[in-house]
Amino acid sequence: YAVYESKGDLQTTDFERYADAHWSVVKYAQWMEQHALTLNPGATGCSGTVTSSDPNLPPWERVNWSQLNMCEEIIGRIASTGFSHRLPRRPDQQYYELIGKYEQYNAGWDDSNATPSDYLIALSARFIEYRNMRGKANDLYSVASTASYVLVANHLFSALDAALSAAKFNHSVAMEAHLRPVVRSVGIVEFVPTASITLTF
Repeated sequence: YAVYESKGDLQTTDFERYADAHWSVVKYAQWMEQHALTLNPGATGCSGTVTSSDPNLPPWERVNWSQLNMCEEIIGRIASTGFSHRLPRRPDQQYYELIGKYEQYNAGWDDSNATPSDYLIALSARFIEYRNMRGKANDLYSVASTASYVLVANHLFSALDAALSAAKFNHSVAMEAHLRPVVRSVGIVEFVPTASITLTF
């Protein structure tokens, strides 16, 4: 369990670093603003998501998250756009999960040239690689979880076996206690406590 949990943690660190290096919420937000009206002709007010052009700031500090989520909501009002989710703030675990799970985030990868007509099917190579990295981490955690279930099951079966063995053993043991009269001298009888144990196999 410990080995695979640790491997899962290392793989998670790797894919989060990969995402921070190759997926930009600024690129995603700009793509949404540029194509909002194409995706949903009624998508008015889908602007102002990028709040800073300072390249020294990481992308996740250069957007207005409320405005970003509102833009996703507006575009998502038409089901065929595939905008089914609202991106949580980094470093939320769901942030890292969604960008590699749902095609709506394809446009944020640095190798993506997605257009409104193909962004759900022309997936970037980085998107696919990242999805595989996350899948590997999930597989490692799954092995760790399975190991913990097996460990608990082993303990339960061992306890059950011990209880059954003890019950079986107790049925084969008979104990008897009584006072045995012993004559010590003429006219004197002493009663001596005596116990006997009988084992049957």
